Amino acid sequence: MKQINYDSKISLFGAYGWMCAITDCPNEACDTHHIIPQTKVNKKKFPLYIHSPFNLFPICHDCHMTKPLPAKPPERLVKLFEEYLTALSI
Repeated sequence: MKQINYDSKISLFGAYGWMCAITDCPNEACDTHHIIPQTKVNKKKFPLYIHSPFNLFPICHDCHMTKPLPAKPPERLVKLFEEYLTALSI
């Protein structure tokens, strides 16, 4: 399984102040959650987006195991991110 590189993960955590992204959670983040799941179909449709910081948010272990997670963005928005990332990689 491909994972986000260390520098990008550190930047993502820093952007959230090293705190869990779940509203009202006072805990430090220790993990990341994929907003769009890493299914075979999604990896094929959105190969760049799936492993990008746009698809991740920092989360603490407790919230990751127990809290309802944010809603997935509309597919048209995910396609837009994928097009953007594709243009950057050319």
